[in-house]
Amino acid sequence: MNWLVSYNCMMRHMKAWRRREENDPESELSRLGHAVCNLAMLFFYAVFHQQRDNRPPAEPLAAGPELCDTAPEPVHQSERGEQDDFDRQFDEKFRLQEKKKKSPRRPTKSNAGKR
Repeated sequence: MNWLVSYNCMMRHMKAWRRREENDPESELSRLGHAVCNLAMLFFYAVFHQQRDNRPPAEPLAAGPELCDTAPEPVHQSERGEQDDFDRQFDEKFRLQEKKKKSPRRPTKSNAGKR
């Protein structure tokens, strides 16, 4: 199988999952499970079937937007808002976890004698 078949299937499931479609209506199985399976197949193909690589040729990286041939694809405002909310929530959880790691542990009744 050509590589882009697995890639496109994986991305289709990930985009549907992001739209909160938990299960594929056809198979009634998890969208994330399908995406993981597609990624595993893609990895297998990359290791054992390099001759089936049908990705487009690599393009040189541009230094800035003025060197790009095309403008970036616009992001729908609702998607940007959802992603920003997700990023803020993730950052806040990460900061709280880091704060817990750094704060000295105060003795409590349950751990007063333990070291």
